[in-house]
Amino acid sequence: MGPASRAQPGTMAQRPRWPGSGSSAPVLGFGSLFPAVEGASFSERRGLWINIHADPHNGGEGGIPIDVDEVFVRLYDMAILAADYGHALTILLSAPWTEHLLSDDTDRALFAELLRDHGHKVGFHHHDVSHTGGDGWDGFHSLELADCLDYHRLLECLVARPVEEAYSEYQTLAAVLTTSHGVPGSLFSGGAVASHGTEPEYRNQEWQEGVLYSQGMPVALLFDLATGRTTFSDTVRCDNFNGVTVAETGGMHFSVGLPFGPLSGRPPDPNTTEVLDSLGDAGSGDYVGVTIHAWEYRAETSAPGGSSSFGIGEPRKNDDDLIRELFAELDQQNIHAEPIKNIMDREAAAAGLPCGSLMLP
Repeated sequence: MGPASRAQPGTMAQRPRWPGSGSSAPVLGFGSLFPAVEGASFSERRGLWINIHADPHNGGEGGIPIDVDEVFVRLYDMAILAADYGHALTILLSAPWTEHLLSDDTDRALFAELLRDHGHKVGFHHHDVSHTGGDGWDGFHSLELADCLDYHRLLECLVARPVEEAYSEYQTLAAVLTTSHGVPGSLFSGGAVASHGTEPEYRNQEWQEGVLYSQGMPVALLFDLATGRTTFSDTVRCDNFNGVTVAETGGMHFSVGLPFGPLSGRPPDPNTTEVLDSLGDAGSGDYVGVTIHAWEYRAETSAPGGSSSFGIGEPRKNDDDLIRELFAELDQQNIHAEPIKNIMDREAAAAGLPCGSLMLP
């Protein structure tokens, strides 16, 4: 039984799939909506990655708890859609998602399919106690209680688990998928990708040995106030967290979900046009990174107030349509996302960087 029809106990679930997911039929018309990316014959040192952040239970819009069992269906269908258009994603699992996949045999088998049969890769994802966006913390930490007081989470910290346990569970899931589901170990990024909260000191303190890649924000981020357009790309560089030398690059959240805008103190998230513009502007050694959250994409039409432009209260497209538009237009222009590990390894080698999986024996 496919994920779209898998009912919860005592319910008759109506779980819509992405329109056309599971089919390789092309979507027509996008070529007339977007200009061609100039110079889009990408060399080995230009590229695009798309990461899916599978966030903690309370990382959703307005701190609304996430039902991983429900949201997993959206993640699965979105990853199938991406593969239909030739995109290989990196799916970053926070602890609640790892725990769910370890306990749910059906979803674990479906997740293994995404990796084994569709070319996606997986990485580790951690929200420390400083993470913003609702109550986005994942309940794991290695901090002193005084740090928890700073974030008004003393009682929560008293029952929290060490962050080492979250990473250990991720490693356990990797072992189970490899030994019991035939997933090649190479699909687990060699190390993994971790994205933490807002405070560098916590990011450094909680970094786990063996996590060799970091996804952050781009170093160069240009925002045109007149047009409301965001242009972004980034290079691969080395950083050091908790004594671990890691390869790092940055990306931007795609323009669906949270209503970022001028009142939020940050530029609007890029839409499909801005992703294409950034790809066109990228030079040798420049990469464009796009982040999508598994929890914030809904099948129903989105409410007004989207992040696709300045306009607070301006309606935006159906979330499904926005994601399909991005995947389809990139495919139409023969631009395909690849796992972030591939980019990290390739660029570390090309630039002679002392970081990335080149450090592995």
